[in-house]
Amino acid sequence: GQVISQGEVMPGHWMAMNTANSSVVLKGVPTTEPVFKLPATWVDEVERRNAEMAGYTVVDSSSVMVTHLSESIRRHSYQILTRQDVQVLLDNLKDDHPALINELIPNMLNIGQIQRILQNLLAEVIPIRNLVGILERVADHAAATKNPDELSEQARRVLGPEIVRPFLTDENEVQAVTMEPWLEEEIAKGLQKSATESVLFMEPKLAQHMTHHLATAVQPMIGAGQQPVVLCSTQVRLGLRRFFASNFPEIAFVAYEELPPKVAIQSTTAIPGMP
Repeated sequence: GQVISQGEVMPGHWMAMNTANSSVVLKGVPTTEPVFKLPATWVDEVERRNAEMAGYTVVDSSSVMVTHLSESIRRHSYQILTRQDVQVLLDNLKDDHPALINELIPNMLNIGQIQRILQNLLAEVIPIRNLVGILERVADHAAATKNPDELSEQARRVLGPEIVRPFLTDENEVQAVTMEPWLEEEIAKGLQKSATESVLFMEPKLAQHMTHHLATAVQPMIGAGQQPVVLCSTQVRLGLRRFFASNFPEIAFVAYEELPPKVAIQSTTAIPGMP
C-alpha cells in the first residue's frame, strides 16, 4: 500500500507546543506537531509541569497519535470514495428524493462526474452530509457545465456556513489573509479550463512572490494554533488551493462568496501586488 502519513511518538512523554510565544526554553527532544507542522518538544513528566506553567500547549503521546490518525483519514477520505460508494449513496437518497435523482442521473451527469464532485469536496475536508443540498445545487448548474471542478465550486456555496464555521471567532469574524484585487486579476490570467478540470499556471516570479508572502502571513496563525485561512474570489480559489497544496497543505482557501451574510472579515495580512 501507499504511505499517506507517518510520524513518531515517545511513550511516557508529552508533546509541548509554544502557542503562547513563551520565552521559556524546554529541555527535551525537538519534534514537529504532525497536523499543522508546529515546532514542538517531547518532554518528560517533570518538564511537562514547567511547560504548562510557561503557557505551552501540552498533549500526551496517545492523543497526538489519535489526532494524527483521525486527521490523516479525514484528509485522504476522497481517495477511497469509489463509484460504487457513490451509487449506494444515490440509491439511498432516491427513496426520499426520487425527483432529484431521476433528473440528475443519467440525463445530466454520470456516476463518475458525481464522484469527482464529491471527491473535490472531501479533498478539502468538506463534509458531504448535506448530499441533497449539494446535488440540488449541482442540478441547477449542470445544464451550463459538466466540468466537475466548476460544479463542486457551485456546491460549496450551499455548504458555506459549514465551511466557515471552524474559522469563526466569538465575534463572528473570520481572521484571514487577503490579496489585493489586481493581484487576483493577475493570477486569474493563468487559469485554463477543459471539459473536465480547471488548472492554474503561474509565472515563476508570481509564484515566488505568492509563496514568500503566504509563508510570512500564515506562520503567526500556525504559531497561535490557528488554521490559516486565505480569502479570495471563487474564480481563483480552487486553482490557488491546488497550486499551493504541496507547499501549504494546512491553508484553507475560502471564497468570499462562501461567507454567510453576517460574517465579518478581519484581514490579518493583505498580500500586495508584485512591485
